[in-house]
Amino acid sequence: MKKYHFVYQIENLINEKIYIGKHSTDDLDDYYMGSGPRLLESIKKHGSKNFRKTILKFFDTPEEALEYESEIVTEEFVSNRNTYNIVIGGKGGFPWHLPEFREKKEKFAYDNAIKMHLEGKWHSYDWTDRKHRLETREKMSQTHLERGTAKGEKNSQYGTMWIISPDKSDSIRIPKDDLEQWLTKGWTKGRKMKSGICFGEKNHGYQKIWVTSREGKSLRVSEKELEQKLLEGWKRGRNIKRIHMPT
Repeated sequence: MKKYHFVYQIENLINEKIYIGKHSTDDLDDYYMGSGPRLLESIKKHGSKNFRKTILKFFDTPEEALEYESEIVTEEFVSNRNTYNIVIGGKGGFPWHLPEFREKKEKFAYDNAIKMHLEGKWHSYDWTDRKHRLETREKMSQTHLERGTAKGEKNSQYGTMWIISPDKSDSIRIPKDDLEQWLTKGWTKGRKMKSGICFGEKNHGYQKIWVTSREGKSLRVSEKELEQKLLEGWKRGRNIKRIHMPT
């Protein structure tokens, strides 16, 4: 168990907005400045020098600290526009029930996945000749039924469709309402499927890293080739060509 347990207040010295939180630590000088999404975003914007942290009260146990926090951070406190707190006190954890919090987390996960892919660190699991057990499939099916997922507007692919480029080299997913505009440009319905096995070591890009030249040309290289490319002025990452809806 940590040595110190306390409830603290962090104040924005520019706009006087405050944040109340609970913290447990062995070091009172650990520079901890809260975990609230709104607070951290504001600290990033204004700089930590414009925030002041004050310990309001010490406690013998973390439970006592949480109880005291709950007495201050009430629904009324959270709804006040001059506070950074977004959930009532005494619960801890992350506010997954808030759409704005989920959206930020999902965006972070997506951006991180793209970054890993561009750096050649994203590898798919090889499910060749493998299947879920019947018991597992039944549980997955039951979960979908209970949650109502994969149905109608709750399906992430709802209202979209795949189309193929005029030269048959690429496929993209578009809103169905935009289909006619794409068809007039020569695109057709359907999806270009990759042939062959593309998992793990069987993937031609396995353990290769994307690099981009000064001219914007991107290619994949092995770890052995990477050092030489960097010396030649290439940079890690991939130059992605975006596809926009025709006008």
